[in-house]
Amino acid sequence: MRRIIAVLLCAVLCVSLLASCGSNDDPAPASGGNDNAPSTSGGSNTGGSTPSATPSNEAGEVAPLPETVTEETVFAEHIEYIVGDAVSIINSHSPAGDGSSHNNACRMIYDSLYYNQPDGTSTPLLATHYETDDYQTWIFHLREDVYFHNGDKFTSKDVIFTWEHALESIGSIAAGNWNYIVEARAIDEYTVEFKTAAPYGNLLFNIGISVTGILNERAIAEDEIEGFWVGTGAYKLVELSPADYMRFERNDNYWGELPITKSQTWTLVPEASSRTIMLQNGTAQLGGVTESDLQLFRDDPDNFGIHTVVANNAMSLMFNLDDPICGDINFRNAVAYGVDREELAIFGMGSIAAPVDVGTIWGYETPFKNPNIQPIMQDIEKAKEFLAESSYNGETIELAIMSSGTRLAEAIQDQLNNIGIDVSINPMDVPTFTVYTSSTDNKAQMLTYFAMMSQNPVDTYRVCFYPLANNNRMRYNNPAVTEMIEQSMSILSEDAQREHYYKMQELVTADLPCIPIYYMVGAMVYANGVGGMVTSASAHYDFRYMYQIIEG
Repeated sequence: MRRIIAVLLCAVLCVSLLASCGSNDDPAPASGGNDNAPSTSGGSNTGGSTPSATPSNEAGEVAPLPETVTEETVFAEHIEYIVGDAVSIINSHSPAGDGSSHNNACRMIYDSLYYNQPDGTSTPLLATHYETDDYQTWIFHLREDVYFHNGDKFTSKDVIFTWEHALESIGSIAAGNWNYIVEARAIDEYTVEFKTAAPYGNLLFNIGISVTGILNERAIAEDEIEGFWVGTGAYKLVELSPADYMRFERNDNYWGELPITKSQTWTLVPEASSRTIMLQNGTAQLGGVTESDLQLFRDDPDNFGIHTVVANNAMSLMFNLDDPICGDINFRNAVAYGVDREELAIFGMGSIAAPVDVGTIWGYETPFKNPNIQPIMQDIEKAKEFLAESSYNGETIELAIMSSGTRLAEAIQDQLNNIGIDVSINPMDVPTFTVYTSSTDNKAQMLTYFAMMSQNPVDTYRVCFYPLANNNRMRYNNPAVTEMIEQSMSILSEDAQREHYYKMQELVTADLPCIPIYYMVGAMVYANGVGGMVTSASAHYDFRYMYQIIEG
């Protein structure tokens, strides 16, 4: 049976790899691979228009508007979307403000200075263009026709406020992306200057993700909760029922291209059978279903489409290195040799999972993946030997999980029980989990979570392994790795980058702060006639220009 399952997984992985064909192993220009400093980049903005169409199993736009659209074509005014994780607050400057649905919602509400396309390039959004001569001092020229949802005019002071507020929000996902900038000032009302600690070619990527959207200072001063709902984006958040649903309405005063759909509701539906029924009866127009129900929609191509993409992040079993037991490398090695990652991938995602088959801890499509690091394979006897050398003495080890990951957690529990480790599972919703396992105060001993690996190599380890970084839930702190992360900013030569990143991967893998298990293959079911969503290997979607054709 395990051989059969392995064959199925290999087949799925091959399909996933095909979805990534055309990616370049060399760093994109935004990653600092160009030795020639630019003078001016950017240009005119199309108002957030989506990139050109790609096949539905690849990153890019899902079902672009067909050429047959005419004035007689009728579009739905409202779309219902079933989300996969709970959202309790909208605030990327809070440790509780994280998760796919939260970050996707930020793209609806906020505009960032630049926008990261699925192909790795960055295009202007609130900025019209930038100038830099050395990759260290950056001047951004801003649009002059933008207004916030509350009517305030967007200016350079909003950019400075957002940067300052992010740096004060230690442990937040926004802080981890804005803190590359060490100085910022408003040159005039529509010009800002940023300075980084060293030449840094990835700045556009950092300020182009959804959680670096520009905030409104007055709105936040007046309301510390709903003030974070105010952005300049294509949609307004008009209602949020925590851990239940979000409702968005189109911003008819949007400066850019106006979306077709007037409103969207994103609803959390935990029960798998309910999600399937809602999609089948048309109550919802798109959402995720279980792997076992996916075939129902594959068998009905006249009514449904399925979009899949391999995420760059690896679902991982993480250790809190501040814990006396999990901080013991012998204990971590015992766990690493005690688990079977292929089996865990099956329990985690079924046949659509893409198991991590390399030894390094690195992103699926991130350049400079070290092929020389061999994976740790299950070896029960070796696991028991490491356990005997560790400080473990029969204690119950807590495994914190998001409630959707119960099957994976139970499989880990069973496998570790086989080598003599007693594991207790602690499930919780996403907002509670993100606070409980915060990088600034992780209360768990072990946890399952995604190793957030950027497609830009400079950022890949900074967000996960830099001290107090938002996704450093492992509390990892190796001074040698920290120094190399800081040096990454100023290494521009491709050969030097490869040597640098290979060495970093060797150091981190030897420390074993986490065990990567599988790269998630995101599968989204959508009703025929629905399109305009944009996705990338970051597993985030852009729903601003989603539509549904209901006639014509």
